[in-house]
Amino acid sequence: MPTPKQHMSDLSAPWTTKITQDPTATERPISFTRGGKQPRATDRESRNSLIGGTLATPSTIRAMRTFIRTTQNSAGETVPECVMLFSLGGGLNGFKDTLHGGINATLLDTLLGSAVVLRDDGASYMTRKLDVTYERPVKTLGVLMGRAWCEKLEGRKMWMKGRLEDEHGRTLTSAEGLWIRLKSDEVPHSKL
Repeated sequence: MPTPKQHMSDLSAPWTTKITQDPTATERPISFTRGGKQPRATDRESRNSLIGGTLATPSTIRAMRTFIRTTQNSAGETVPECVMLFSLGGGLNGFKDTLHGGINATLLDTLLGSAVVLRDDGASYMTRKLDVTYERPVKTLGVLMGRAWCEKLEGRKMWMKGRLEDEHGRTLTSAEGLWIRLKSDEVPHSKL
């Protein structure tokens, strides 16, 4: 996704250094557009064009960075963790200075789905179920940290957990979801 230079500094706030300067974290750009280009309305090959195109503006998702590191899931297993930093503008408000709940869920779906992709097994997955818990209002005109990881993998099913946090590490919104690995005949003709 294009990250405008004027908003890249948002993602360098002092509290974000716990991920940006973590020696165990590796930045992993995830393409939300076709070949790094803004998607066209008729572009069937684009993926996640909502995040990488429609919502990638100076007043909406102003900048985003993705990292991978390890964490422990609830079973105590060491698993990859996807960490995303989002700089949010006021164009995403549901209430004054507060992120719209649907956008909140969209960010979590993107975050958990990105954690699925970062497992990098080459398969295509789709969201089957996403349960979102809204714990605190998410303020706009600021930076959020999202974290997501795999709780359980069983056959074609991958259970994921994640959350959006503020600069104090408080959970603002959390989600649990189920992703299903598609069979080859279920994969849409455009590349996922």
